[in-house]
Amino acid sequence: MTQTQAINDWLEVADKNIANFTKSPFHDQLLTEKRAFHTEVFRNKERTLKALSALFHKAEKAKPFDLTMSRTQAPFGCWELGTQTSPHQVNSVLPTGRATGEEAYRFVFIVVNAQLLNSSDFVRHTCYNRKCLRPDHLTVGSYAENRQDDETRIYAGRGSMGQPTILTGSSLTGRGSWKKPKMSAVHLEARRKAGLSTADPTYACSDAIRTSNQTAKRSVTRMSDKDPKQTRKKSLT
Repeated sequence: MTQTQAINDWLEVADKNIANFTKSPFHDQLLTEKRAFHTEVFRNKERTLKALSALFHKAEKAKPFDLTMSRTQAPFGCWELGTQTSPHQVNSVLPTGRATGEEAYRFVFIVVNAQLLNSSDFVRHTCYNRKCLRPDHLTVGSYAENRQDDETRIYAGRGSMGQPTILTGSSLTGRGSWKKPKMSAVHLEARRKAGLSTADPTYACSDAIRTSNQTAKRSVTRMSDKDPKQTRKKSLT
């Protein structure tokens, strides 16, 4: 499928969803400046679809990610506008006359899905790319889920703002050093009964990240029942 075909398909989805939009029984009780504005956006469908089309065509079409965790959830290339720290904004005037702006990706999600969002609703990126506004890379969630995305971005090899990063011990904890988790009493007892060592096993992050000129052995994730010091000596030989 070409980029033009993909854009036209999403414009068609937005057209159908906006046409089928109906106010909920609680619409008036939940009404805010932004919800009133987006309701008006749905009412002016032709103008809205024209603005949506302009955003889609203006966006830079990035190549798909390499085969990583990110690509399993967002297999197609991003449509990018703005930067990671400052995504493209859509400026508008609210019914009250107050000028305001919102991220283009949030505007796109609302319009394509014809869904009114509250201030507590966060538009999340399955591609972990904050400047992306491709509809199938966007989903909605809570603040807690949005924070969880930050952690997932790090494990996917991308920083909290979406940009590539190097995975290190400090990036895993945010406190300057990686801390090895302690085994619970239940786990210790289970290992004793199984005749296994009760010493803390070697965990993935301690030696997993190495520079490119070091051997592949030293970048392998290890979880071992052997003494960590002995395991480390063998891996360095």
